[in-house]
Amino acid sequence: KNIFLKYLKGPDHFAKLRIINFIFKNVISIFEVDTESGRMLLNSNDLIQKACLLTNKFEPDVFNLHKKILKKGDIYLDVGANCGVFSLLASKLIGSTGKVLAIEPNPKTNVNLQHNKSLNLNVNNILIYCCAESEISGKW
Repeated sequence: KNIFLKYLKGPDHFAKLRIINFIFKNVISIFEVDTESGRMLLNSNDLIQKACLLTNKFEPDVFNLHKKILKKGDIYLDVGANCGVFSLLASKLIGSTGKVLAIEPNPKTNVNLQHNKSLNLNVNNILIYCCAESEISGKW
């Protein structure tokens, strides 16, 4: 896996994307890597997680906006937290005096989110909820 990750981050060539896609689909799909958000277990079959594998972050413009706006002591709400890309980033930016509320309704994805939190130190300010959100109360 380490050799593949070095290849992934290395220089591009004409067949690189085909080779990467073949490996993602047929050989390895789960990776534990360091991203700009923190250490994460990522699945290349998920679009958001695949982007993190390829670029170390998801939606670079949104990522950079977080860095500009969030400050120590803020409260951050991550609705649809997925694997925690923005929750982990926000946790680092707002520090121990802030709070991150990460909401992820998909139970399997929520387990991955909890695992990614456990891979990182000093993220005790993240509270994870496995629930859905709506403007209407009650059950569907």
